[in-house]
Amino acid sequence: MLKKMAYHIGGVSLVLSVIMAFASLSSLFLGRLLSDADFGEFSLIRMLVLFLPFLAIWGQGIAAARYFSKHPPSEYDWPGAMSKILAVSAVLTLIGVTGAALIYRLPLLVCVALFVAVIFFCSTLFLANLMRSQRHYVPAVLMENGFRGLFFFVLIVAYFTIGMNKTSAVGFYLGLVVVMGCFNLWYGLRRIPAGNRPVPTEMHKAGIILMGVEVSVDVLSSLDTLIIPKILDYASLGLYAAVLVPAQLFNILARAAKYVWVPEFGKNERTRFRLLTIGVTLSAVLLAILLIGTAEPLLHFFYKGKYDAGAPLLKILAVAGVFRLLYSLSSSLIVGRLGQEALMAHLRYTVFSMVLYFFLLTGLLRNQGVVGAAWALLAITLIRAVLSYWVVMRFRQERG
Repeated sequence: MLKKMAYHIGGVSLVLSVIMAFASLSSLFLGRLLSDADFGEFSLIRMLVLFLPFLAIWGQGIAAARYFSKHPPSEYDWPGAMSKILAVSAVLTLIGVTGAALIYRLPLLVCVALFVAVIFFCSTLFLANLMRSQRHYVPAVLMENGFRGLFFFVLIVAYFTIGMNKTSAVGFYLGLVVVMGCFNLWYGLRRIPAGNRPVPTEMHKAGIILMGVEVSVDVLSSLDTLIIPKILDYASLGLYAAVLVPAQLFNILARAAKYVWVPEFGKNERTRFRLLTIGVTLSAVLLAILLIGTAEPLLHFFYKGKYDAGAPLLKILAVAGVFRLLYSLSSSLIVGRLGQEALMAHLRYTVFSMVLYFFLLTGLLRNQGVVGAAWALLAITLIRAVLSYWVVMRFRQERG
C-alpha cells in the first residue's frame, strides 16, 4: 500500500510541480512588471477565484471523492446530482461575490466575470473529485489546476501582442478559468459513464458535514491574502504574494499528497499511519532547512532585489510548511477513513482554528506588519496539526 501511495503521490507531485512552476513564473513576471499595488490587486482577484468556489461547492466536491471511492459512479446519475449541486452553488456564489464587492469595492464588470468564473470552477471541482475517486489522479489534478500553469503562456502571448497591465491580467485569468471549465465539463462527461440510480442523500449529508471542514480549511489558507489589503495596503500584499512563490514547495507536496491520501485511505482497510508520519516529518524538516538556508538568495534571484525584505517571512513560512504536511496526512485519514463522529470532532476543531486564526492574524498584522501574517500562519498551522492528530488518536479504533 505504501509503495502504491508513494507512486501516486510522486506522479501527482510531478504534474502539480510543473503546473505550479509555470504559475510561479506568472507571479514572478507580473511581480516584476506591475507596481506593488497593482500586483497586490491582481493577487486579490486571483485569490477570490480560488477561494470562493470551495465555499460555493458546499462540501460536495470532497463528498464525491469520498462516496464514489467506495461506490461505482457508472451506476448513478451523477450529472443530475451535479446540476442540483451547481444550482445551490450559484446562490452561494452570488452571496460571496456580493460580499467581496462590498468589502473591496470591486467594479461591476469584475464582479460579473468573477461570478461566472466561480460557477465554472465549481463544476470543475466536482468533476475533478469524481475523477480522483476513481484513482485517475493526474487527469484530476490537470482539471483542477491546469489553468494556473496555462495562464503563464496566455500571459506571454498577450504581453507581446496587446501588452499587459493589471486589468488585462485579471481579465485573462478569469476568462481562462471559464474556458478550462467548459473543456473540463466536456471531458468529464465523456470520461466517466453515468447510470440511472439517483445519488443518495448519504453523499450530500456527508458533504454538508465536510463543507464545514472544507470551508474552514479554505478560509485558513486564504485569510491572510484577503485581510492584508484591508489592514495594511496592496503593496504589503504584493510583498506577501511574492514571498509565497518559493514557499509553494510545501503547498505542492501537501496538496499532491492529500489528493492521493483521501481516496486511498477510503479504499484500504489498513494503514501504516505511524510509518507515514515519520517519513513525512523527516522529509518536511529537510525541505524546511533547505528553504531557510536559501531564503535571501532565492528572493534576490527571483525578483532582482525588489522583495529582499521578505526573507524573514519566507523562513517563517518554511517552518509552517512542516506542520502543514503533517496536517495534510492526519486530516486525509480523518476525511477518507473515519466515521461521522470523527468528522464532527474534526469540524469543531477546524472551526475553532479558523476563529482563532482570524484574531491572531488581525492582531499580529496591526502590531508587526506583514511579518505578523507569517507568525499567525505558523501558530495556527501548528495548532491544526496537533488537533487533527488528537482526533486520529481518539478514534484510532476506526482506522483499521
